[in-house]
Amino acid sequence: LRDYWFSYTGESRHDEPGTLDRSNAAWISFSPQLLTLQPGEIAFVDFEVSVPENDSLRGTYWSVVMVEGIVPPDTTASTRGVKINTAIRYAVQIITNIGETGTKDLQFLGLELENDGTNTLLKVAVENTGECILKPEISLEVFDDGGISQGIFKADRRKTLPGTSISTSLVLEGIKPGNYTAILVADCDEDHIYGTNISLEI
Repeated sequence: LRDYWFSYTGESRHDEPGTLDRSNAAWISFSPQLLTLQPGEIAFVDFEVSVPENDSLRGTYWSVVMVEGIVPPDTTASTRGVKINTAIRYAVQIITNIGETGTKDLQFLGLELENDGTNTLLKVAVENTGECILKPEISLEVFDDGGISQGIFKADRRKTLPGTSISTSLVLEGIKPGNYTAILVADCDEDHIYGTNISLEI
């Protein structure tokens, strides 16, 4: 069991369980913790989440179960050089939502225009500043000097947990060089839509 945190910068951490304020690692039990799989074999690991009776719990809590193969030690004699062994771990995320409780809030952290050689990209970073998991769909409607819409550009929904942040890119396909105004929207659900007006110089 590990706590999991990630940032729009690409940084991520798998800390000791219980490190994060919103860790549910202490509520999780699973069995078996160690098993042997033959080639092509399938096995099941049972887990249980026991949420404590605590009226102060609100919103979303989470942690991850790390699954890692144990590689037998290499006992072959080696006289010189450096040997590198690769270990692959899989993280299975377990998320607990406390009913319909908790606040939902999102902040835009930054915007950055880039060009991939073909299209202009707008990179958008957002942070979940509330208490609940959010899955924002980021969209941008671009207007020219005459107020005529040049199109709506969307990115796929991505999950963000309280205290974490994500970055996504909008491909502004077909937008010619010039000055534009735009409405940037993060649609998390029908009741939680966040937006801001921006200016673009492409």
